[in-house]
Amino acid sequence: MWEIQLSSPVLLAVASLVMVIPSLLAMVGGVVVDRSDPRRLMLWTDVLRGSAVLLGLLVLAIPGSLLAVIMALLGINSLGNALFGPADGVLLPWLMPADDLASGNGLYSLTSQLSSTIGSALGGAAIAAVGVTLVFGADLASFWLSAVCIWLMMRIVAARPRSAPAASSAGGSGLFGEMKAGWAAAQRIPGLVKLLPWVVVVNFAFVAAFTIFPFWVRHVLHASVVSYGLIDASWAGGLAIGSLIVGRFRRLPLRVSTAYMFGA
Repeated sequence: MWEIQLSSPVLLAVASLVMVIPSLLAMVGGVVVDRSDPRRLMLWTDVLRGSAVLLGLLVLAIPGSLLAVIMALLGINSLGNALFGPADGVLLPWLMPADDLASGNGLYSLTSQLSSTIGSALGGAAIAAVGVTLVFGADLASFWLSAVCIWLMMRIVAARPRSAPAASSAGGSGLFGEMKAGWAAAQRIPGLVKLLPWVVVVNFAFVAAFTIFPFWVRHVLHASVVSYGLIDASWAGGLAIGSLIVGRFRRLPLRVSTAYMFGA
């Protein structure tokens, strides 16, 4: 995002669309996870994204290719997240007893957000110190390391038996039928459907802020990419703090906990 705004701030909006549009496939990603081993899906999405970054590094040898490479990588990464995210979300119950699941979710969320906090801070400093090409190389290594860890997990933890795909009374057992069945199940969760529009509004605001951040840091604060990395790290740090305190709200009614969250 920093390199894009250096070329043209207008392209930040294009980059945001490149990230958001593939992420909409997460609606289908849940059905794909139901039909397959989520670990295998995570493995292949990491291989896809790692291969894309490797190809991007090779293409960077072509003069003037940086922006095109970044846009392509943003799109492929979002596409991978659309499948990796739902698979990641159902994997934790495979790895620990149900009694430890709440603690496991908190620990997983905390380590994930701390990694984002540290990575954002180091990323901004690394771009300033060694350039964007070597930072892409580190990104490449992270995907392949993740793929190796998932492969090791597949060797250690046995796959759970897969149940038959859910069928919707209105739409049958096909892809759209399963999506309808999932929506019907969501409607049976108290308060969830009423909460969804607010989730959309909040995420709309966050995505807009995330998109404008690099332009704001450079042209309003007149700061460097190091400052951009630190601000992005503070964002992830706030999520890490939220992961620590969220356990205090789990026994409260949904309306009360939601009111606290919006108030904060």
